[in-house]
Amino acid sequence: MKLIFTFGFLFLFALGSAFGANTKTKASDKFKEHKKMAVETLQKYAAAPSISSDLEKIDNKLTLGTKTVNKGILNYSGGKLYLKLEADKKTEMFFKDNKITLVDYPDQDFDKNGARKVTTITKEKPAFIQSLINLFSNSSKFFNEFKIKDSSLKDNTLVLTLEPTIKALKNFILTINTKDKVINSVEFTDDVDTQTTINFKNLDLKKKLPKSTFEFKSLKTDQEMRQ
Repeated sequence: MKLIFTFGFLFLFALGSAFGANTKTKASDKFKEHKKMAVETLQKYAAAPSISSDLEKIDNKLTLGTKTVNKGILNYSGGKLYLKLEADKKTEMFFKDNKITLVDYPDQDFDKNGARKVTTITKEKPAFIQSLINLFSNSSKFFNEFKIKDSSLKDNTLVLTLEPTIKALKNFILTINTKDKVINSVEFTDDVDTQTTINFKNLDLKKKLPKSTFEFKSLKTDQEMRQ
């Protein structure tokens, strides 16, 4: 009786192990297929002379329970980024040669003639900037930074839930329209629990942007800071 029980236990254990291995294999095959579909879209972006898109940026500060929504535009070309957001106040970000220039405009309702606040950051760039650059230009580098944790495909919408290797990011979700081969959105949470979602619209990969798009021009009235 004891021998029969032992053999039965070993059989169930072997069956369970085989089922688990089969499940992992299926998941791995799914991830490979979904990654291949994502790379096809990202290669389209990498081959473009430049990238222009309207966007909606949503920031949820989870610890404070606050939410802000900004609309704007994003331009990218050859490792250079330009981001403009407009809500109560206008904000611009220039990224070029590993230098970030943030430009905060005065609130037009209260201080129309106020000075711009310009902050130049050269020490350390936010992790999401390098992730966006790799997303737009080098799919291999992007997927070296992120491991696929889960994925789903429904009605031409591919959602990749990614685990970052970068300590400054807690998670990253990439959503792609596989039919049109466009990035619908990215979502990430940073190390201070700010959850950011960027929705892209009206993508243009055809026109070449002038160099001046990424050039910051200072004004005599600017209030400047360096970090």
